[in-house]
Amino acid sequence: LLQKEKIKTVLAKAIDIIKNEKERIIKKERKQAQKDKEETKLMKLEPKENGSFSLGKPFLKDNIMGLIHKIKKDDTINELDLSNQKIGCEGAKALASVLAELKSLSVLNIKCNEIGSEGAISLAPVLKELKTLTQLDIGHNSIDKNGAIALASGIKELQFLTKLDVSDKDIRYEGTRELVLAVKEHKSFAELIIKNTHIGNEGVIALSSAIKELKALTILNIGGNEIGTEGAIALANALKELKFLAKLDINCNDIKGKGAIALALAVREHQLFTELIISSNNIGGEGAAAFTPFLIELKSLTKLFISNNDIGDEGATVLLSAIKELKSLTKLDVGSNGIGIEGVIALGLSLKELKLLTMLAYNSNYIGSCLLYTS
Repeated sequence: LLQKEKIKTVLAKAIDIIKNEKERIIKKERKQAQKDKEETKLMKLEPKENGSFSLGKPFLKDNIMGLIHKIKKDDTINELDLSNQKIGCEGAKALASVLAELKSLSVLNIKCNEIGSEGAISLAPVLKELKTLTQLDIGHNSIDKNGAIALASGIKELQFLTKLDVSDKDIRYEGTRELVLAVKEHKSFAELIIKNTHIGNEGVIALSSAIKELKALTILNIGGNEIGTEGAIALANALKELKFLAKLDINCNDIKGKGAIALALAVREHQLFTELIISSNNIGGEGAAAFTPFLIELKSLTKLFISNNDIGDEGATVLLSAIKELKSLTKLDVGSNGIGIEGVIALGLSLKELKLLTMLAYNSNYIGSCLLYTS
């Protein structure tokens, strides 16, 4: 009997040990599952398409290591969107440690992350390892000229790069110059976005010789750079050489009427040219009237934004009467131009001829209760 009791006791203890171990394992698995759930909830690193990942919101920058862990688990990612996550400088450094593992990466978007120049400098050596990269958006990151110069050294090695967005107010002329020089040898480079980099009049004049070497360029956004009339004329001389240019955004540059005329002359023989954004450039009434004959030569134009230029009724009557010649136009913005009744009547008459127009903005003008009759 004593032997049986002893066996029972041992068995009971063994069962308790097994039970406790089982409970411990279950708790551990539940805890891990909860952790994974929370990590997924915080990060939302979700596939958009095959091989494409976008980091959703909300995301905690302190959880950057979780992101890196996920990237390491899938080195076949070809598109990575980490925009607007505020990962900061330390997050950029951590990201740099793993990016080189993404051998198939073609699109990288890390704009609006407050990485600063220190973060940019840490990413620069890694960029040159991303041999398949075709698109890079690293704008709005508080990067100064030193950070831009470092990035340029990495970007120079990306022979398949077709798009670069480095818009940042502190890059200035020196940083922008190095970035443009970095891509000028890339035969397929097609889209350059350098808005709000404060390159100024002298900067764009100096840059023009490099810009005209971007022979495959189709899209140029150089808005908000304070280039003025002289800068626009210098840029126009460069644009004459870019036969594939299709879209130009030069808003907020104070180029005035003479600058607008120079640009229209530069692209009038470019058969692929379809979009011109020339808003907020202080063109004025006389400038608009002088600009009009050159504008209507852009027969392939589908999009024209010329808002906030103070063209008034005088300029609007000339411009909007002639705009009916742009038969391919689908989008037109003439808002905030001080246009009165005469101008809007001219616009109404032109609209009858613009059969393809799908979007019209004429807000903030002095039209009162005047209606546009187009039929």
